[in-house]
Amino acid sequence: MRNESTKLDNALLLDGLRQGDRRAFDCIFRKYYVDVVMFCSQFLGRREDCEDVAQSVFLNIWEQRDGLPDISNLKSYLIRSAQNACLNELHHRSIAQRYSSEYLTMLPYTLDDDATRPLLYSDLARLLASAEATLGKNEFEAWFMSRHKGMKYAEIAIALGISVRTVEDRIARAKSHFRRILNRYWSIILIFLLSN
Repeated sequence: MRNESTKLDNALLLDGLRQGDRRAFDCIFRKYYVDVVMFCSQFLGRREDCEDVAQSVFLNIWEQRDGLPDISNLKSYLIRSAQNACLNELHHRSIAQRYSSEYLTMLPYTLDDDATRPLLYSDLARLLASAEATLGKNEFEAWFMSRHKGMKYAEIAIALGISVRTVEDRIARAKSHFRRILNRYWSIILIFLLSN
């Protein structure tokens, strides 16, 4: 009998949720939040991470309330959603860990022969400015418009009265110039260039 009553309660709460009833959502949240957090603890270590995932599950059902599928068992639906969210979080962590490890392999870059002084952002900016100063006029012009003014290749082509292909060639030559001059630092400079 209790099981039937719970199903009926959940059906009414889901109907209210679909209609945007904030009180129905609050009831669902209070009723299942602790269960979802505890379930997440099977996957994630820290309580804060479990709470973050649980909150995202509930936020998602609120945001998707208009398009929720037919749910026969609300608790199972929330637990399955939490499981997927935990697996996504674990996947995200593994990717972040991999990139973090790759980043750490780049840290030994140093400037000049002073191994005790790491390569800093300001050093990269100075090295790039120095390399830019030695670019040919055509390459510098295309590079400057692309990199510093944020212009697209088509816009540069129009501004300079040349073809887009010529702009591409000039930028490629500029990058090749940087690679030659800054070969030792190229992989970390590439990250710097792409992040700006």
